[in-house]
Amino acid sequence: MVRSRDGSDRRSVIVQLTPKGIALADEVMPVLFAQEGVLLSEFATPEELETLVPLLRRLLLAMDAAE
Repeated sequence: MVRSRDGSDRRSVIVQLTPKGIALADEVMPVLFAQEGVLLSEFATPEELETLVPLLRRLLLAMDAAE
């Protein structure tokens, strides 16, 4: 990972993956997506998924607010 200061806002830091980091991400993302597919396959209908997504979004927002 490479970090550099944002020239227009010195409070910000720009973070970029190195070529090694990009290669690692390319390797693990298909595994992550496959696992996500397995987990989501437990929801039998599109309606269940339509209910799940907003609830997970609310949960994530609540977790962010608690930090």
